[in-house]
Amino acid sequence: MHPEAIRGRKKRKNNKEYNVREVERVRQWRIENREKYLEDKRAYKKKYNLTENGKMKRRQHGLKHLYGITLDDYDRMLVEQNNCCAICKSPEPGHLHFSVDHDHKTGKLRGLLCNNCNRGLGMLGDNVERIKRALEYLTSKKEKNATSNTNSRP
Repeated sequence: MHPEAIRGRKKRKNNKEYNVREVERVRQWRIENREKYLEDKRAYKKKYNLTENGKMKRRQHGLKHLYGITLDDYDRMLVEQNNCCAICKSPEPGHLHFSVDHDHKTGKLRGLLCNNCNRGLGMLGDNVERIKRALEYLTSKKEKNATSNTNSRP
């Protein structure tokens, strides 16, 4: 690409006024050309999202963009975890793939989790104190149930 064209792109990219106008222009075109827009969108999805190659490329891009790893890095992590969840040791991901667990503050990767464990950590806010309290709660309830079951009538 010609250097002038690159400089022009950079200027437009950083020009908020231009970006607002461009977004509005595209939105208006989509409204006026709705059928063409939908047809093009369906064709793109069919070509890139439904093929095995398209799915693989989308997955590779997602791993690289979100976590900075390649598919080979992901596979290596999975082998290091014996092809199972890092927490519950289940070999079933509960979804299409194991989730990449990471620290949301630092971005540092921690491991691969099944869907249930990943959601559990997320619901507890990745908060160590909250997770400890949940463990204490479960442990105390388990002990109470064990003692109450021995005192109950058959």
